[in-house]
Amino acid sequence: MSSRENELKKALEWCSGSDDFQDGGKAREGWLKICVPLLQNAPVEDELNLTEELGLVLNRLSREEDSNTPDFILAEYLIACLGAFEVASNRREVWYGVEHKPGERI
Repeated sequence: MSSRENELKKALEWCSGSDDFQDGGKAREGWLKICVPLLQNAPVEDELNLTEELGLVLNRLSREEDSNTPDFILAEYLIACLGAFEVASNRREVWYGVEHKPGERI
């Protein structure tokens, strides 16, 4: 997400406090149809920073050369792999009926 997109996201979040966007407000219907889905689908800022940082590291180390794949695509792929691993780990915990807290060693 660009800095401009991030500014727009923050503006939408700020506007959400207005009475016009609350139940019974004159802009409520538009808010629910347009703004809420945009905010719900917006990437998390930390995740974007990690993706950008990974892209920079991959580029600095020229890791994109072996596969001839742009560094930002490799970074997005690595983030997707991390997400898939997190889902698999959580499903494993549910399967075994075990819950691990963040930072707790297994």
